[in-house]
Amino acid sequence: MKSSKYKAEELQASAWRAAFHKVNLHMAEVVPPGWHTPDQIAEKLGYCREVAMQKCREMAKRGLVERRDFKVAWGSLIRARPHYRLKG
Repeated sequence: MKSSKYKAEELQASAWRAAFHKVNLHMAEVVPPGWHTPDQIAEKLGYCREVAMQKCREMAKRGLVERRDFKVAWGSLIRARPHYRLKG
């Protein structure tokens, strides 16, 4: 049998989750024009996602593109996702 203390802790945890969710919604960044995720690049060029990610990483190593992580909504969460932009 659950004690009333356990139920109170469960309710408090639920309140904390809701508060964190509200804060996370305000943490998302606006991605400036010209920055794209590997998924977006893959779709535009007709590549599969994995190939686009590999190409983006390789281009960043060679200095052909800039890489920056933006905090964006991903499902119900806010996550840092890599975005790429051509240099020049």
